[in-house]
Formats: sequence, C-alpha cells, structure tokens
Amino acid sequence: MKRKMLKSFWAFVLLTAMIVTSTGFSGVAFAASKAPKLSAKSVTLTVGKSKKVTVKNKPAKAKVKWSSKNKKIAQVSKAGKITAKKKGNTKVICKLTYKKGSKQVKKTFSVKVKVKAAKVKATEPAATTAAITGTAVTTAPQSTATVQPSTAPEATPSNIVSDGKAGDSNLTTEHTSKGGVLTKDNGVMRTNLSTLDLTNDAMGLGWNLGNQMEQSNWQGTYEDLVSCETSAGNPVATQETFDGLKSYGINTVRVPVAWSNFMSDDGNYTVSEELLTRVEEIINYALNDEMYVIINIHWDGAWWGRFGAEEYDAAETPIRDEAWKKYEAIWTQVADRYKEYSDHLIFEGANEELSGRLNDDYNHPEKGQQNQTGKLNEDQIYAMANAINQKFVDIVRASGGNNLYRHLLIPGTGNESCVIGGYAGDTYKTDGTMDERYKMPTDTEANGNSKLSVSVHFYDPTDYGISATSTTPWGYRDTWGTDQDKQDMKDLLSRMKKFTDQGYGVIVGECGCVKGYKDGVIDYFRELFTLCDEMNYCPVMWDEGHYYNREGGYFSYGDVGALIAELTGSNPVIPEGVKLVNTGISVVPAVENPNPKVCYTWEGEFMRHTGDGEIPEQIKAERGDLFDDVNHGIFFTTSVTDSEGNDASEECQVVGNDEFWNVSIKVDWSKIKEPCVRVYPADNDESKGADLQLGYKKDEKSAAKFDVDYDQNTGSMWLGKYVKLDREVMVDGVKDKKGNVITYPWIWITTNTYTGASYVKIEICDGAYNADGTEYVPTQTEE
Repeated sequence: MKRKMLKSFWAFVLLTAMIVTSTGFSGVAFAASKAPKLSAKSVTLTVGKSKKVTVKNKPAKAKVKWSSKNKKIAQVSKAGKITAKKKGNTKVICKLTYKKGSKQVKKTFSVKVKVKAAKVKATEPAATTAAITGTAVTTAPQSTATVQPSTAPEATPSNIVSDGKAGDSNLTTEHTSKGGVLTKDNGVMRTNLSTLDLTNDAMGLGWNLGNQMEQSNWQGTYEDLVSCETSAGNPVATQETFDGLKSYGINTVRVPVAWSNFMSDDGNYTVSEELLTRVEEIINYALNDEMYVIINIHWDGAWWGRFGAEEYDAAETPIRDEAWKKYEAIWTQVADRYKEYSDHLIFEGANEELSGRLNDDYNHPEKGQQNQTGKLNEDQIYAMANAINQKFVDIVRASGGNNLYRHLLIPGTGNESCVIGGYAGDTYKTDGTMDERYKMPTDTEANGNSKLSVSVHFYDPTDYGISATSTTPWGYRDTWGTDQDKQDMKDLLSRMKKFTDQGYGVIVGECGCVKGYKDGVIDYFRELFTLCDEMNYCPVMWDEGHYYNREGGYFSYGDVGALIAELTGSNPVIPEGVKLVNTGISVVPAVENPNPKVCYTWEGEFMRHTGDGEIPEQIKAERGDLFDDVNHGIFFTTSVTDSEGNDASEECQVVGNDEFWNVSIKVDWSKIKEPCVRVYPADNDESKGADLQLGYKKDEKSAAKFDVDYDQNTGSMWLGKYVKLDREVMVDGVKDKKGNVITYPWIWITTNTYTGASYVKIEICDGAYNADGTEYVPTQTEE
C-alpha cells in the first residue's frame, strides 16, 4: 500500500479501463491531458547536497508555494530548491493555485525526500559495536547473565553491503540453510537502509498469521507441534498461503510465536528443535515471495508475570531472575538460529506483554490480566519494559553476523497492551507508548536509530475494533465512519511522528477491526491503511483466520480483498465459484415457515468460555460440579433425539470444544430440504441477552468459515426464530482456489457473550415441511 504501489495503480487507472471480475470492482479510463505536475516525485540526497524540483505544464500566472514538513531534515527555497540538512525522511509540499476559466483551481503535490549520511564501512562491523547492558534505565533491575557484545563474531563481509536499495530482491538460487531448511534468501544485509526507508518504500501493507504459531500449549494439551499450530482451527500454513497474500500486493507478514511450546523442562529453557525448524520453514515461505517477515515472542503463558512478582528494589529476586534467564535463553537461541538471513527478516522483542501484564499471576495463566498479583507500580512497569527492550537489542547484536545490523522492532507499552495512548478505563492510567517514561533502547554507534522501529497496536476505538458483542464490558459499536471517527484516527496515529522525527520506523504490528460483521469495516481499513501510507508507517492487519482463507490463498471477505488489491494496485486471480462474503451487520435470515419440522434436538448445556476475573469465580462457587476450573466453561449432553423422540446421537453428532469456545453439530444435510436451526438460551438474563454466532466447518477441528453474528441488542433478533442455514455450503460445496469442491457439513454455534451465557437446547429443522410432516405451502397474498 506504500506510495510506490499507489502511484503505479493510479497510473494504470488513468491509462486503461480496469476490470477485475474476480474481486467485483471496476474502473473507467480517463483521457490523458497535460495537467501540471512536478519534475520529480522523490529525491535522494546526501547531507549538504541540493536539487531543484520544478512544476511542469505550469499554467500562466499560477502561484507556487513550497514548504518542508521537517526543516531539520530538508529545506526548500521559494524556487523549489531542496537542500539536505540531516539524515532522515521527510516530504516537501508544493501548493499550486491558478485559474481555469472562471474557476480557481488549487492543487497540492508532494516530493518524498530521503537524506543519507556518509556510507557505513562494511569491513568494520565489530569494532563499532558498543557494550550495552541495559543501563539506559538506571534504576531497572538487570538480569544475572550479562551479554557481552564486544565479543560478538564479525559479520561475513560478502553479505554486508552499504549501497542497497529498498526495492532490491532478496532471492538467489535455492540452497539449504544452516538449520537444514531449503531457502532462496540471499542473506544480504544492507547497512545503508534505515527502517524508515523500508516502511516508506518496501514493506507496504502487512498481515498477521494470527492464532497459529502463537497458540499456547501452557497446559500441555497438545502432544505435537501440528496439533498446537492447528488448535484454533486454522490449517497448517503452506507456501500457497503466502503466495496468495503476495498476489494481493501484501509485502509484510508478521508471525507471532509461542517459543515456550515443547520447551525443555530442565531449567535451561531450550527451545524445541522441531519448533525452530517449523518457524524457519514459515519464514522462508515469506522470503520466497520477497516479503518482509517479522517474528516475535508472543504471549505463551503468564511467565512474563515473573518480572513483577517481587518488589522492584528487593535485595534478592529469584523469581525475576528466572524470567530474565528465560527471556535471554529464547532470544539467544532465536537470534543465533536465524542470523544468516537477509534484512527481510525482522525480530520483534515481545508482543503486548511489556505493560501491566508484567504483573500477571504467573502461577495462573488462565487468569489473563485479571486479579494480578505483581508488585510493580506504573513507574516501575515502564522501567522494567525499557530494561527488557534494551536487553533484547544487546542479545541480538551480541550474536554477530547479520544480526549486527538487523532491523529490530521494539514493543510499545502502557496500560494493558501495546498502545499509542492510554485508555482512561484501564488499571494503569498512563499515556501508553507516548508516555515520557517509555524510552527506546540504545543501539550500537554504527546503527544509531536507523535499525530500530517501535511497534504499537491499533484497534481504536476499541469498542469498534475489538468488541465482538454488545455485552462487552467496555462498550460496543457496530458502525464507524463519521468525520469525527476519521479525525480521531488521524489525530491518534499522528502522535507517532515523535518517533519518525527521531529516525525510528513505526510499524503498527496489529491493527484493524477484528470481526467483519460490522458496518463501516471497509471505510475503517481504507482510512487506516491510507493514513499509515501517508505517515510512512507499515500497518499489519490482525487476522485470526476470519478474513483470509489460508488454505485457498484468497480473502474470503471479498470486499476486504478488493480494497487491498485496489490500494496495492495488484490483480489477484480468484477462481470462479469461490464463495465470498462481504462485511456488514448480519440480518437474521429466518425461514418463512413459522412452525417447521424438527428433525433433531440436542439438549444439555453449552456455556462459552467465560473469560477471567470475578465471573468464573462466581460461577465456580455456584456450579462447581459442572464448571471447568481451568477453561472456564460448561458442556454436557443430556440427549440427542430425532423427530420421533428416539435416540439419534449417531445420526446427529454434537461436539463441544475442549476449551468451551463453541459447539459443533453434523447431520446428513442432504436429507433436509430447507435446513434451519433454533437455539434456546438458558432461563437467565445473561443468556437471553446474548448474541448468537453461526458458521460452517469442513471437519470437527477446522476453523469456522462464512461465520455471521446476530446481536439482539443491535437489532439482529435471533431469539425464537428458525434461522436459515446455507445448504449450498453444507451439501453442494464451494470451490477452493484450485477448483476443488469442499463441503462444510459441520455447523459451528457459539456466542461472544462471556459473562455466563448458556445454550440449553438446539433444534435442527426443515423449513420445507410443517411440524406434522406435511409439506409447507407459503400463504398466497393478493397484490
């Protein structure tokens, strides 16, 4: 989505009629004319050098006004002469005013200006490496093991270049990595390119491989890596997954990882060799497509709470020492394993943990951020986060090789997650990453600020971006797009200019509206991606498997895919017959028959995972015989019967998710002419006011597709209705990207209401027949 991509797209639109039948949008060709334009749209200068930019085809008597966005980096004269002052990136603006007939015309042009300093000498990497040990935060407790960057091995000179360009390919002939994985990556590290160069010209629009490699196995539920990777229902990632993303013009992928999974229990925190290899395979899926790929440590149990388990200035901190030991062990292994890869691979120090989460109860990961037991106050949380970020930089630089210059993504902090500014309702009243107490770490003298970027997450406003149901405690919105909404988004994102002015990159590591069943989703994404493009940030949309079909390689939300293709100027090929859905509030499709035939009835109870905090404690006290103390839910079956009241448990399979996220049902849908479902809530306010989610799965363990949400509090009344099901999806099947027909015979039923809502009865019905089995004949009405 970066400017480079947008320019190529609009040039195409101006020259030809754009018709993309697969994504459902089209354009009209416009006749070319000699309109005013600049002699250059971008310039690259070294400090002290100048270049003049002029207005071509300037109308007579036109007034021209030049200005610089950052005069410290580049200045511009009244005649358009740009002079480089300081290393960095900025824009020069040209405003043109002239008359066309009786009308006054105003046009604004911009010139991207990149100012470079003297080139770095590639033959002296180790000599300029500072011995940093995290002392930038003078009062922060340090780990017991000190990293010594001065002893780091030197990088291979042939891999280190000082004249790279942002658009350079990272590909070479296929070979085997040191870890035994096939790779096409050339291992080149371009010392002259800053992270700002990459976010401005190369990284483009990004996407998260969410709910995949960061699926946590802290309970020991999963016996092998594949089971863990697919535990959220997403298929194993493949090269086709990434090829599909690339076809939409996506050029950055973030791969969250839970390194604790299958880790040694001998106290050395040895990462599983199988996990290291699997992550390396995924890294190379992205590198093979010339993408940039970010790997991190994601939440993988509450062990981060060990950092805050003891008093900040305690004389002895054995619990915190173990946290440092584990953190260092992970990054030492990861940095060493992948240091041969080019600068298309970026390391990110953590996810959202360097915040109030440092006070989590490390003995009870199921509590999440609730009932925290840590002892750090606000000042100490910031100091600890700064120390952890500094240690991250030290460890990576100490590993040597390409890691001396690797781009590093530094997690933001504040409140309960990685946010730009604080939220008034959070436990810790801070200004998030913008708080003066948050400090970027110190890098080597050779790198300065050029190889560091800050990561923030953007789901604002959270009652729209995150809240999935009107019962969410912090509020709910299902529409977005007013002028004030757009201004608020711009104002908040603009705050990050503080970092770009200092030469740091900004990567919005997670962002978007988590669910597509709201109005304004396309407007939200368009505004977000466009603003990030204008501000030279890299936005990386969060996707848990909701938006993009990872197996098929296409966006199952067709309007989201079309928007991305439009912004990147790409032309993805989506095969005919693939089922696409669009974003927007769902309307309940009740069958016309008011009293249909009941084919099967399940009775029992399904209480969705209730989250953390006081609610599960209350439910446990009241229903301890049924309530799962670890996964915080209830599921049991009393009976499954057919229309005659006979046992039908073999014909109608009903399965509850082990962690109480959903219930799935499968029957022979070919025998039901007009399938529909009626869901009965328990007799309490929480259940009767819950939302209802329906989706379709191809097998018991896979993720739901084509899912919809019916929220009664926003007008989607499902209670008491026979909701029509999609027979085509269940019986006839839909095509995947390769043309294979796939059926989805399992219906997926759940709720996003996690305050103790239960379903106690589900009927599978046939709207083509009345309750007595006679054929339903619609009532004829006179016009």
